[in-house]
Amino acid sequence: MHHTKCARLQKYVIAPSFATKLRSEIGDQFYSLVADESTNEANVSCLALCIRFYSTCKKSVVDTFYRLVPLEDATANTLYQTVKRCLTEDGLDVKKMIGLGTDGASSMIGRTHSLSTLLRVDNPELTLIKCVCHSLHLAASKAFDCLPTIIDFLVRETHNWFSNSPKRTNEYQAIYKVLENSVPKKVPGMSGTRWLARLEAVNVIIDQWEALKLHFELSASKERCHTTRTLHDAYRDDQNKLYLLFVRKTLKEVVRVNKIFQAQAADITKVTQDLVAMYRNLMNIVVNPKHLSKCSDENLPKLKFLDHVMPCEAMNFGYEFNTFAVDCSLTKVQVQYVKERCKEFVIELINQVQMRLPDNVETLLMLKKFHPSIATSQIKDSVAQIGARYRSTFEDLDGLENEWSSIGLQQWPKNCLGNLISFWTEVNEKENSAGEKLFSNISSLVLSLLSLPFSNATVERIFSQMNVVHSKLRNRLNVRSVEALLQIRYGLIHYFQSCVNFEPSDDMIRNFNSKGTAEEEEDNIIALDVQ
Repeated sequence: MHHTKCARLQKYVIAPSFATKLRSEIGDQFYSLVADESTNEANVSCLALCIRFYSTCKKSVVDTFYRLVPLEDATANTLYQTVKRCLTEDGLDVKKMIGLGTDGASSMIGRTHSLSTLLRVDNPELTLIKCVCHSLHLAASKAFDCLPTIIDFLVRETHNWFSNSPKRTNEYQAIYKVLENSVPKKVPGMSGTRWLARLEAVNVIIDQWEALKLHFELSASKERCHTTRTLHDAYRDDQNKLYLLFVRKTLKEVVRVNKIFQAQAADITKVTQDLVAMYRNLMNIVVNPKHLSKCSDENLPKLKFLDHVMPCEAMNFGYEFNTFAVDCSLTKVQVQYVKERCKEFVIELINQVQMRLPDNVETLLMLKKFHPSIATSQIKDSVAQIGARYRSTFEDLDGLENEWSSIGLQQWPKNCLGNLISFWTEVNEKENSAGEKLFSNISSLVLSLLSLPFSNATVERIFSQMNVVHSKLRNRLNVRSVEALLQIRYGLIHYFQSCVNFEPSDDMIRNFNSKGTAEEEEDNIIALDVQ
């Protein structure tokens, strides 16, 4: 098949069929959008939209690709008009949008004029959720500014030193093989937007510290290079290793929580516990434990902890830090100085997390109330306040309270009590002898709330796929063609199909006969690789 014909089939037959099927599956369910803006290989600004909703067909929360549209600019008005146009074209009611997930861009979340404020005019119940992963990256980046600049230089330039020189890499591998009798791991590169990825580089540098120290000592004697001498001096200074040991110990929990939020099928109530535990672990480093133990999970994100910060002598800097501080050649004054800077690092990290994530934690703790263990309990808090906030998701507020109280009186299958979505699917399908749903109000509220997004990981994966499709070798693809390819790719995944077992639907065959053979003019020549 000629590539032009193949492109038209993808754009006008297969992709629209998957899009129509997705819209039909959404129906009148409440949904959330995850939005982000990026620039493709052709330097065209694009808005990627993912949609998250509870699928009655799959009986699970679905998180998949929705649209990819070009932007003239990334202003709030343009973003709003683009989103509204997409929803109108697809017959989706903006008032059914329960959540909007974005990064921290002002055009997305600005308080006075942004995409979120404009959408809230149409839908006052819309919940804005900043990406937890993005917020954690920014918090760590800001906190790292409290440490000496040589630390950032050491991590960044160690990677750069080997990245473009096979000769240096081979020389270092020879040294490492003599010392450790194995092949060293590569020092990962730095990411400008994903700061926590640097922790992997920190781990490698600490584990290979002595070998790297010897390598740069030998290199400094052979190469007349400022970078070499600076790195040589940095590796000779034990203060720098102390800083890195503390950074590794402190950020390990932050990175773990970040990865959990990136997962596609994470239990939101368990994720909440992990996020709160991260808060406590960070505060436990600098805050008096007696005061911290009195603070509830709900008040933890807004705790004014600076009044209860412990002196450095009472802080736990970690086993590796304390051991190396004793064994190294540093004086007590130098070790004390390092501890003070590390203390500033933790305080700033907590401040940044508190500044960026309080609303997210509040919403997550709200969802935690709907865990099966709490929902089936006889003693539990009222959900009237939550119901009043999301009044459009159910019909009767009094019925909501009655149903919430009655859940614990029913017998539920044990295999669903450990899974949040499975449990509420079971609750949603529970009927009386007349075939009427017993818990229509409470199940509608909870299943709608479960579609709230807490991470932009899905839309970031979309951009990764976009860059694979729209590569340098295929840079003449227009945005509509890329969108069609992404709709097909994610449609196959969503409906458990592949190019091996794919069978065209009746709708595709009808469109093939009516549209696939028609001569349609293209604004751009499309070049597609056909296997």
